[in-house]
Amino acid sequence: MTTKRLGNTEIIARVVLTAGCKNIVQRGLLSALLLIMALNGDVRGQRVYANTSQKSPKQTLVLLTLSDVTDENKATDNSSFTDYSTLFTTVGALSLIEAWQNLQFPSSSKPAANSPVTIMFGANSSIADVINGISIQPTSNGTLVGSAYSSSALLGLLGSGAVDKEITLPAPGVSYDGIRYRVSPSVIGVAVTGRYYYAFFITPPTVPAATVCTGSATTLTIGNPQSGYTYNWYSSSSGGTALQSGTGTSFTAPALTSSTSYWVEAVETATGTNYYSGRTQVDVTVKPLPTPATTGANQSLCSVTSTTLTGNTPTVGTGTWTRVSGPNTPTISSPNSATTTVTGLTTGSYVFRWTITNSTCTASTSDVIINIGTTPAITISTMPSACQQITMAPMTYTVTGSPSTYSITWNPAASAAGFQPVTNATLTASPIQVTVPVNAATGVYSGTITVKNSGGCQSIAVPVTLTVHSKPATPNFTVTTN
Repeated sequence: MTTKRLGNTEIIARVVLTAGCKNIVQRGLLSALLLIMALNGDVRGQRVYANTSQKSPKQTLVLLTLSDVTDENKATDNSSFTDYSTLFTTVGALSLIEAWQNLQFPSSSKPAANSPVTIMFGANSSIADVINGISIQPTSNGTLVGSAYSSSALLGLLGSGAVDKEITLPAPGVSYDGIRYRVSPSVIGVAVTGRYYYAFFITPPTVPAATVCTGSATTLTIGNPQSGYTYNWYSSSSGGTALQSGTGTSFTAPALTSSTSYWVEAVETATGTNYYSGRTQVDVTVKPLPTPATTGANQSLCSVTSTTLTGNTPTVGTGTWTRVSGPNTPTISSPNSATTTVTGLTTGSYVFRWTITNSTCTASTSDVIINIGTTPAITISTMPSACQQITMAPMTYTVTGSPSTYSITWNPAASAAGFQPVTNATLTASPIQVTVPVNAATGVYSGTITVKNSGGCQSIAVPVTLTVHSKPATPNFTVTTN
């Protein structure tokens, strides 16, 4: 077996050689290995190996070495995982003699509290035979943390009485950056020698948190995907059935109505043994949709420069007034207030919009139309007058503000005499012909006249008087004949 570890990447080639083709196979193996190395095969690229270590001090009695750790760099040299350090103890009084080595991970890439860690270690005989003299425990900055794996707990992970064994230790549940392997004589007169090969953990997936709106689905994408790995997505931090499992690097969360968390783990599968990372929590924050926007009724105003805009006060989100269109850009006094004054208006039609937003959710909008017109005016040049039994009386006038209709209202006396009101009649060119009741008595009748333009603006009422004159007497003709 040929084994090479390049940084965090291990390349393994195994071949069974026969005497007749040994050289050919060796050359082929070398070529294949060089090709793999050239391509920098990365099926184990998410492993992080311990790269530094501390060891116990050498213990001696006169000239006798009681315990020592030798070749300690072979457990962290990143060249071959068949190399190992040796932890040596001789006979002693139980745990008074010990040798230990603590393998530490890079300071820039430490395991999380929920990250399992895989180690390979061995002993001078079946591990089961010397299990009482072996202890494995997490460390943090060189200090023991969490619980030690020893005796029956360690046997449960070993599964056999091998001399050398690779095992994956469950996540300790505390912050740690190293794994210490300790050996000591388990029985007086029986020495224990240990071998420490390596320690590594699987880098967990990195997935950014997401923010969505109520009822929206979202896709969560792993930021550090690796070939040769399977990714399992869960709805809980431990246990449970995977929501999705496969080599795909994205997971589509369903439409959500409340904030939810998912967890994802990386599993190295390409090497024939499944190595699991700790689960990464991915939070999906769900934002409620903004309150639907509403505004007051459209406004038709005359000869004003300001008005009040009214919208609803949002219970979810923030509201903002903006001008959509209009003849100029007036000033909105309080753009984020549901009710605000707008000044600087001029004649023309405006559209103002009340927009309620909440995070990235689709905004809700409502528009209001403000029409600003010019107030027209009418001036009577000649008041109408007519003789009895004449039914039409002309009234000359001038106007401003482009009025298109007129209305006449009579006072009670005129109404009693039969004068009829005029409502929004088409304004013809001067003069206006005012209708006079055929039986109107002589006298002066009073009323008012207003004009209105197409913008709905109406003038102030202007007094009108209509005089009915008596009909002249019939002439008396005398015919004289000669």
